[in-house]
Amino acid sequence: MAGLSAAWRLHKKGFTDFVLLEMNEQPGGNSRWGENEITAYPWAAHYVPVPGPKAIHVRELFEDLGVLKNGQWEERYLCFTPQERLFLYGRWQEGIEPAIGLTAADRDQFQRLEDLIHGFRATGKFTVPMEIGLSNTTADLDQLSFADWLRSQRMDSRIVNWYMNYCCRDDYGATSSNTSAWAGI
Repeated sequence: MAGLSAAWRLHKKGFTDFVLLEMNEQPGGNSRWGENEITAYPWAAHYVPVPGPKAIHVRELFEDLGVLKNGQWEERYLCFTPQERLFLYGRWQEGIEPAIGLTAADRDQFQRLEDLIHGFRATGKFTVPMEIGLSNTTADLDQLSFADWLRSQRMDSRIVNWYMNYCCRDDYGATSSNTSAWAGI
């Protein structure tokens, strides 16, 4: 999405003499898909959360694509929260967050993490693009891995760290060690 978005932006600014290079044979970065003998599947980022009012460039892109018209979202392009399941400890559980086999300490860390994330989100300092959300008080989080930040917050639960790593791989195509704390949050 980053390369395609950059090309869109260059074209909007009147630049037409540029080449978009891809690392792989198939375009799309981590928004591309794969296929096996059973089904097609997304590699990673397969959806975009509905952007808030500060995400002016994302909203502008969606207006150009016809997804956002006159401030209203075109329903046919929206994906509502699916019924998701997670395969954990050899069986399926309903919902995407781990719920099976958690200890009291695991539950406590999940709750503390959720409280921290909600607190960060409420500040408005975690808005994409980063130029809008990043501030002097959060810039250091972009220099620290999400895995290191979790450790600094005493998040040592194996299942919490496994799940946060899973989330980073799903959203960014990278591990929590290779995702900035700012992006992880």
